[in-house]
Amino acid sequence: MQGFFKVLGPVGALVLLAAGCGGGAAPTATRASQPTATRPAAAAATATPAATRPPTPTPGKAKPAGRVVTAQPDLGREFVVPYKAQSGSDEPHHQAMYDSILVADEAGNVISELAEGFTVSADGLTWTFKWRKGPLFHDGTAITAKDGEYSQRLFTATGNFSAGNVGRSLESVTAVDDSTLIFKMKSPYPLLPRFLSQIVGFVIPKAYHERVGEDEFTKNPVGSGAFKLVNRQPGNRWEFEAFDRYWKDGPFIQSLVLRIIPEAATRMAALKAGEVDLITGVGAQTELEEIRRDSKLYALEVPGGGRTNISFDAFYWNPNTPWRIKEVRQAGNYAVDKKAIADKFWGGKTVPHLIHTSPYTWGWDDRLRDYIYPYDPEKAKQLLRQAGFPNGFDTTLEFHGHPTIPAMEDVLQFVAAQLTAVGIRTKLFPVEHGIEVGKFFEGTAEWDMHMYAGSVAEDPRGVAQFFLASRKHGKNYSTYTDDWVDERLAAMLSEVDDKKARALWFDIVKRGLEEAFYIELPAPSSYYGVNKRLADWYRTKARPYLHNYEYMKLVAP
Repeated sequence: MQGFFKVLGPVGALVLLAAGCGGGAAPTATRASQPTATRPAAAAATATPAATRPPTPTPGKAKPAGRVVTAQPDLGREFVVPYKAQSGSDEPHHQAMYDSILVADEAGNVISELAEGFTVSADGLTWTFKWRKGPLFHDGTAITAKDGEYSQRLFTATGNFSAGNVGRSLESVTAVDDSTLIFKMKSPYPLLPRFLSQIVGFVIPKAYHERVGEDEFTKNPVGSGAFKLVNRQPGNRWEFEAFDRYWKDGPFIQSLVLRIIPEAATRMAALKAGEVDLITGVGAQTELEEIRRDSKLYALEVPGGGRTNISFDAFYWNPNTPWRIKEVRQAGNYAVDKKAIADKFWGGKTVPHLIHTSPYTWGWDDRLRDYIYPYDPEKAKQLLRQAGFPNGFDTTLEFHGHPTIPAMEDVLQFVAAQLTAVGIRTKLFPVEHGIEVGKFFEGTAEWDMHMYAGSVAEDPRGVAQFFLASRKHGKNYSTYTDDWVDERLAAMLSEVDDKKARALWFDIVKRGLEEAFYIELPAPSSYYGVNKRLADWYRTKARPYLHNYEYMKLVAP
């Protein structure tokens, strides 16, 4: 028997709580309320609405006014088409331009967007999504389930690394009519709603894309989001204007500019001078203190929003790398003082993030704390001798600025010095983030290690395959091969019983810690530095990339 799951978008008005850090509280603003919901369990995401919202703008909708300028270290590889996105850094500009099939609410629960509800068959193999009537593309054409099918086929055909996780279980995706989209799976895949609330869920217009082709679409894109792209200067800025026929109550601002400013000091100077209204990648120590002293600014925290670890990239391109030896990887973990990093760079405010799992995510188990490597440089030296490297060895560590992790270069300088102190002589290897992502996926990386920085996944099962599955299963972020993990990942991802899935995930994470798949680092909270003319807005917890621009409001346009 099928059950209907109604997932509803946020609506209504609540007063935001003050969220400032020193320097006064954040300006208050009205924001959309959301359903009271429980975290997804078993076969499908569910939500129980406390209030519904009309699917079309309310009569007398306020005209957008004012301009908001943001700055972040990078915007990934800056693809205009979402199906080529390869990292979360692409999210800020795609979030402005496109709507998705589903979306995450403020608490991280999956709720409706272009699909207003879905059913899932008793065997977990057939998912039927009912399309919302009313939303339009920027060219004025109606968005239908056929656009959803077309977009899903593009994600799969282009080998998008996120879509690949769905694709391994996907048999077919079909729009049987304008209002019904059906996914048929080869095996149960309870995470499908979660994926459709992320990059994979973005929808583009079938007719326009087929008519003009990818090159012309990149020059003149048509989306369905709250903002239309009007100017793009790669490596510098993206400029957007409000879409006046947008189906939600927003947007409330007329113009949105996303600037790219790699240097933290330059971003801070631009914020203090009023050249930008918001910056990401704020450091928990130095930059936050500057913000606290400035009466025109406030800070917004994304608790536990970042995750950090150092992966051994040489594992997949250098068969002779010392990092292929477990004792060497363990030595790297013992060599790094995680508490000192937390205290020195992030004000001591961090959480453990172990193999993509933290106290903020599904699957966390306090027993995992027993597997955290303590700081023990003598143990590190002992393990190096045991592995056949009594005199240590030379290695390289790639680094770049990142919008979710503050003071990243300073942290890596500290890590490199600690590794060198035990004999792992580490040289930093600077690479621009967009280039780094490309080289990693193309298998042409020239460095031995890199620090992975990114946002916390509300449910780590959604990232498990492209961070933990062996590369023989397809293009992904993994840097090793482990058939034991592959088998348990496959079992976990098709497991609809939450208790059994959690047990499998615990075993996978435990294995990763024992085998030292990464040098694990603590995860800091992420912060935005914000001008008080911009109020806090409706955002998803633990998601540090900028999003939900349609809810942004200016206190004084």
